[in-house]
Amino acid sequence: MIFRGEWPAAALAVLLILSACSGEQTDDVPPLAAVESTESAGVARLREVGRARLDEGDLAGTAARFDRALALEPDNARLWIDIAQMRYRGGQQEQSIEAVERALDLAPEDPSALLFRGQIARDAEGLRAGLAWFERGLRFHPDDPALLHDHAAVLIDLDRPAEGLVSLRRLAEVAPGTPDLLYLQAIVAARAGNFGLARSLLQRVPPAILVRPATMLLDAVIAMDEGQYDGAAQKLDALARRQPDNARVERLLVRALFLGGSYRQVIARFGDAAARDGASPYLRELVGMAHEAMGERDMAAAYLDRAAREEGWDLVPLEPRMADRAHLSPQSGDALAARDAIRSRIGSGAAVSKARAFLDASPGAGDGFALLGDSLLWGGDARGAIAAYSRAARIRQNWPLTLRMVAAAMRVAEPERAERIVAQYLRQGGNETEAVELYAVMLAQREEWTRAANLLDTVIDRNSANPRMLSLRSEVALRQGEAAAALGWAWKAYRAQPAYRPSIAAVAKSTGDAALKARLEDKLEAMATPRYSTSSS
Repeated sequence: MIFRGEWPAAALAVLLILSACSGEQTDDVPPLAAVESTESAGVARLREVGRARLDEGDLAGTAARFDRALALEPDNARLWIDIAQMRYRGGQQEQSIEAVERALDLAPEDPSALLFRGQIARDAEGLRAGLAWFERGLRFHPDDPALLHDHAAVLIDLDRPAEGLVSLRRLAEVAPGTPDLLYLQAIVAARAGNFGLARSLLQRVPPAILVRPATMLLDAVIAMDEGQYDGAAQKLDALARRQPDNARVERLLVRALFLGGSYRQVIARFGDAAARDGASPYLRELVGMAHEAMGERDMAAAYLDRAAREEGWDLVPLEPRMADRAHLSPQSGDALAARDAIRSRIGSGAAVSKARAFLDASPGAGDGFALLGDSLLWGGDARGAIAAYSRAARIRQNWPLTLRMVAAAMRVAEPERAERIVAQYLRQGGNETEAVELYAVMLAQREEWTRAANLLDTVIDRNSANPRMLSLRSEVALRQGEAAAALGWAWKAYRAQPAYRPSIAAVAKSTGDAALKARLEDKLEAMATPRYSTSSS
């Protein structure tokens, strides 16, 4: 992999928002008053007025126009696309899928329908599923700018930049004013390891794109590669304030602070979070390593020991501010307030009833099914949670949802199902580092040493100082009969974190030096009961 450290390739995914769902008035839509004054009974005019209403956030007004148009022309494919976009924006994602499928039945080659269907597939089924729809659209419309744009973006996110560049070059020919062109080229340059070119391209993107979260993230990643850790931390801190529920941004921020030597900030800002049940092993590792850098070895060992026990693969209820915001109706703050009210009650019976009420108000909303799944899971109904999560996954299958599905499967003692869920996520193009780590652990537990080794090599390539994965890589090499390699991996793990028990154990297992082995085993025994516990932090 090109990127090093805790930023997976998917961290730079180009998550495109539908223009019809952006809520921004476009230049080609006349002012609503002017449209209303000349409105006729024609379907074209009703669609135009409906889209203008949608841009203003008036779902009821939009629905009224589209209903009238549908009564006049029930088989108008473009009208069904408008309806699909309205439903998607209104939190009715399942019904949106039905509408775009209706559009495709009526016009199988329509570029807008194929584009929207591909975007839905990308979100729900994975990058490869979306790619298939974009490729289908380009077979019929090889010069369609929107299809070329999304096709290039998905290929880049699938780590196929050379193919993505083909679509980008064609896009530059047919629509040279496309704002995202320089941004997408910057991603390709960064993936190729040419961060100087990526920086140069990023400096030339339009100001409106510079303030996008994805662009801010790319800017921070480039800064980290340049060794500008303080600057990267500032950028990531600003992004984290805009997206307080983005765990990926938080991980990058912690890493930037750590690499910049801001150990006290790492401990002060993230120590409590790392001590909570359900914290990710990666967060615990960095907080532990920060304590180690400060000479606080007992505290370091406590965090690192908890990280080694893999507690982070299980889940605990999210705090209200950490809830996923995808696919909630954006009409007002009411949806967010309802979501937070459900989150705050998870673990009680009230959460389930409130989640069902949320779904009654927004039937087909992906986040509604995810909320119901969370409520059921922590209410003790793991099988009900799996069913709800499966409905949510039909709309958007991201890593947080996938991880919750894994947790539910483990709660009902179905490790095979849990493994299938992670494997499917990765097969469809998911590239979250945590997912690769978890699947490697699962394969190692089943003694599939070769496959586990390949995945661990991928993880270590992204973050060569991950003591947990380095220790496991040593164990896998030992099981494969590669004694010298096992010792090499063990020493890398030990150098990365000498206070980490799995690192110490890895050297003890693989060394042929009896005296060293005895000393390390004595050290492990002395560390068995740390004087401090992060649970009291």
